[in-house]
Amino acid sequence: MSNAYRDIYVSEPRIGMIKTLLEELLRVVELENDGEPVKVNGFRLRDLQDWVVKLPSVTPNMLLQGLAPGCNASCRFCYIKGTPPDWGFSTRSLTSVKDELYDEEAGQALFWSLRQWYEPFSSPDICECLALIRQKSDQWLYITTNGRGLTEAVIDQLAELGNIFLTVSLNSANPAIRSELMRDPTPEVAISSLGHLRRRGIPFAVSHVPWPSVPLSDLRESILFADEAGAESVRVSLPGYTKYNGDDAGWFDIQQYWTQVVRAILPLRYEIEAPLVIYPYLFEEPFGPAPLNSARIVGIGRDSPAKSAGLQIDDVIVAVNGTPVISRPHARDLLWKAVESGANVVHCTVTRDGELLDFVLETAPTQFRYLSGTPDNPYGSPFGIYLPSGFRRQTLTLLKRAIREAGARCVLVPTTQLMKPLLDKALSESDFWRNLDAEVHFVIPQNIILGGAIIMGDLLTNPDLIACIEDFKRTNCPPDLVCLSSSIFTPVMGWMRDVNGHYYKEIERVTGVPIRIIPHEIITW
Repeated sequence: MSNAYRDIYVSEPRIGMIKTLLEELLRVVELENDGEPVKVNGFRLRDLQDWVVKLPSVTPNMLLQGLAPGCNASCRFCYIKGTPPDWGFSTRSLTSVKDELYDEEAGQALFWSLRQWYEPFSSPDICECLALIRQKSDQWLYITTNGRGLTEAVIDQLAELGNIFLTVSLNSANPAIRSELMRDPTPEVAISSLGHLRRRGIPFAVSHVPWPSVPLSDLRESILFADEAGAESVRVSLPGYTKYNGDDAGWFDIQQYWTQVVRAILPLRYEIEAPLVIYPYLFEEPFGPAPLNSARIVGIGRDSPAKSAGLQIDDVIVAVNGTPVISRPHARDLLWKAVESGANVVHCTVTRDGELLDFVLETAPTQFRYLSGTPDNPYGSPFGIYLPSGFRRQTLTLLKRAIREAGARCVLVPTTQLMKPLLDKALSESDFWRNLDAEVHFVIPQNIILGGAIIMGDLLTNPDLIACIEDFKRTNCPPDLVCLSSSIFTPVMGWMRDVNGHYYKEIERVTGVPIRIIPHEIITW
């Protein structure tokens, strides 16, 4: 699959089907123009209106994708460097943004492609593009940037547009270290941008990716710097690498290094005002004081309803408006439901040091960041309560139902290294095994396609899963059913394709084992 088409195939495979049919047709016929044969090297969609689709959530952040042709930094940890050579991404122009068939009121837009973000402020047209987007929508725009383009003049333009939330990938507040880590010749621009953003009233978060070549003391100092600058949250993304990263990867032991990072920075969570969130949270969770998958609060937003009410880090939510909480995702659902209802007052019950405490959350119209949450802003915090994602217990109910409906006797369920502890806990607390006449094997596939230190389940591809099934067949009972999480297959447009653009049924055709998809949302952090 060529770079030019792969990203479109995932979200709109009919384009690929048309391409394949035309290629087959051209093998037996020759097209002419004015009596002369012509070589066909592409096609276009005649009427884009025919390709407009209804989507569950339409936000202007769709128009942000692919605005930049590349990146003006070269970070050692860059995930794009770690993707296979044939994983090309498309970009879009100022004209395409202007002509985009985006209708917020009707809830429709042109089909998505996997346009890569790259660095939006490396585009000379970015501010003009944002102005065009603002004409289409006044909803909040969430932009991630490395900060190189955030000059004072650019920040002034952003302030005029309004309703923009930036995530600045700072990585170090030390100019020399940032310059070496990101190959940034002007590190002072990004570092000083935080002060300019605060002065102009533009809310922002700061992200850091620790790297073994950088002392952990610098990470701690950079977190303190971001907090002092007024960041809404400080995010630390634990690093990884693929087999494509080359010498930049360093080939470190991620389990060992991640543990060092978490232990080094966790004490700061109780010292700074900004919420400190660690990605993926499922790795951090065992270091915490609460049971796995409990609704433990890991951060309280600045000047938020949660802070005003008196909630604290490590409080565990056990009820929302009187409804008992059964898991962390359930608590998140209840809080977002309260947000969506427009309630001015929400009652939250927590446990703290063995005590049961009740708090009243009172909302305010100006507290946008604690009342917003969209697919484009998965880090939104209802009422300023920072709760990570988790495992949904109803997934086990859906899994058991799928096994019974299929009449399966030997079932294979791929999971992940990070999810397995939560899954085991949920299994021990449920009646999953009761009256279930089947052997169910939970296994952890290896990521062969990306390799390296990749352990995230949503980055598994069809070949990884096929290899897992074939390995299992060689040493265990022949499975008559494989159940896969829907989060593995990009849910854009509902075509159920992996990140490499392949339909999940390919696994069934190659292995000969029936596949059932079990619904589960993507774990965001």
